[in-house]
Amino acid sequence: MIKRAEVDAKILEQAREAEKRLKRLKMAKYSVELFDEIIEEMMRDKKTIMEMMAELDVDDNQVYAA
Repeated sequence: MIKRAEVDAKILEQAREAEKRLKRLKMAKYSVELFDEIIEEMMRDKKTIMEMMAELDVDDNQVYAA
């Protein structure tokens, strides 16, 4: 008999959080306030300019403007 593996609730929660984060990053392109908020959060997390640019898919001028 083949048994289906138990689904780990922790993995599902991490996937939900990652999906929310990606949606928020996509919405940042349309909202200046949200973009600025995300930049501030990244600065608190001590991310580099290159990391910010990669995650937000913007150039350095937009990051500095925020």
